[in-house]
Amino acid sequence: MNTFRTSARGRLRTAALAIAMLLVAAACSTACSVPTGDDGRAGAPYRIGVLLGLTGADAAVSRPGHRALQLYAQRTTALGGVHGRPVELVVADTGGDAGRAADEYRRLVVEEDVVAVVGPGSRTEAVALRPLSRTLRTPVTAMAGADGVISPPAEARYMFTQVPARVEALRAQLTYAREQGWRRVAILSSDDDHGREAAHALPGMTAGFGLELVGNQVFPADAIDMTPQLTTLAATRPDVTLVWSAALPTAIVSRNAFVLGYPGVLFPASGAAGAHYIGLGGDAVEGTLLQGPKMLVSDQIPADDPQGPVLADFVDAWEVEYGTRPSPAAAGAWDAVHLTVEALRATDPAPTGSQETRDAIRDRLERTTGVPGTLAVYTFTPERHGPAGIAGLAVIRVDGGRFLLEQAY
Repeated sequence: MNTFRTSARGRLRTAALAIAMLLVAAACSTACSVPTGDDGRAGAPYRIGVLLGLTGADAAVSRPGHRALQLYAQRTTALGGVHGRPVELVVADTGGDAGRAADEYRRLVVEEDVVAVVGPGSRTEAVALRPLSRTLRTPVTAMAGADGVISPPAEARYMFTQVPARVEALRAQLTYAREQGWRRVAILSSDDDHGREAAHALPGMTAGFGLELVGNQVFPADAIDMTPQLTTLAATRPDVTLVWSAALPTAIVSRNAFVLGYPGVLFPASGAAGAHYIGLGGDAVEGTLLQGPKMLVSDQIPADDPQGPVLADFVDAWEVEYGTRPSPAAAGAWDAVHLTVEALRATDPAPTGSQETRDAIRDRLERTTGVPGTLAVYTFTPERHGPAGIAGLAVIRVDGGRFLLEQAY
């Protein structure tokens, strides 16, 4: 188990400040030769479209993401912008609807002349953009983790995602299970996109880790009692049970298991990774594990971790601006816009048309290599426009009503 040293936070803040100073220096190096924008005005802003479900079922998750995007754009512009030009966000509300997301994407490209798009945040919306992105040739960095967003590669040339694939989260869970000497694995998942993908992938993975899948149960996404499924799984005597659902259902699972005296270890996935999981579950979640992002334990990340300075910078900026701790949804938006802006920063600063800029951003995104973010360490390839591997993921334990870092990858 990793041990946090009290001086680590200070070193991370120092490193974050150094990064900010380097960004200022880089911005200043271009200030004496400000390029002309596509519309002929010196220093015309780079316009980046944003697709978020600010109303509808996804609003609670989308709003923190919106605030993160605003904060990032403000900071980037204050530090000199990109190639001496400010960054301007053009925000569109999708209402969580795939058809509306496609319509707004088209409007952002055709009418608003954006050079790239960040979002949307749901799988169905992001998948709906895939064929349209080939026609409009404008890169999309979605905040949705399903492989259907970025595959097959030939149909997803302009589609990227900053969310680690669910199979990678499963791999992190199985890696930890093997390290602990657990052999008998069960899975309990919700009957929705999040749960179905994990339940489908797991049977083909366990043998490769020397593990045995002893039970696989599914519950309706709106269920309020998972006792029947847990009772069935308990009879298989699992060493560890992976729970794949959102925070509220997972908290219910923990409470049901607590009452049952359920055997073995409950090990929820990242869908439950948030402070509200502890609030909803109470004593029942004490001692449970989570596979989740390092940002939940950012103050416990060793100073030599590649993500350490990035996490410190993000968390500090958020707390100064908003006075609260950021959520994983906010972190995901921060990474998505960071990847997009850094790709833009790496393009030729000479004046070009919008389409040349879009293609250049796409090409640079595809060559992203080893870029640390708040949720992952990002490497993209022509065959995969999303993070691969478990680097950047973590195992977290609930202890004393707070999250403690158990294992960082």
